[in-house]
Amino acid sequence: MIAHGIAPGLGWVLAACTAAIGLLAMIAPRKLAELYGLPIGARGFPFVRATGLRDIVVAGILAAAAMRRDRPELIVIAILGVVLALGDAVIVALEMRRFSQPMLAHLTGALAFVVLLESTLWP
Repeated sequence: MIAHGIAPGLGWVLAACTAAIGLLAMIAPRKLAELYGLPIGARGFPFVRATGLRDIVVAGILAAAAMRRDRPELIVIAILGVVLALGDAVIVALEMRRFSQPMLAHLTGALAFVVLLESTLWP
């Protein structure tokens, strides 16, 4: 099934943003850790880079689905993106034990995937 409306375009935008976050994690793990409020030193940089690679891979998968305008694939990716972003928010919340800017960043990511899902389900 072909995705119509704004869904493919939103997929591209979300893929670009996700890739940018991933690239920042790979190139400047300290800066990304600071943006997310993570108090980690150089020993934690491999983990930050690993999550950056995860984000780049997710972005590539999302971009491929957007390019093909594949509606079922965009739906699955959007659902998984919501789960991933909410999971990250819960992990941050459990670690910080309070509402924080990093948790808000993950919740914003979840909201972006919800918007993609909504635009794909109801074009």
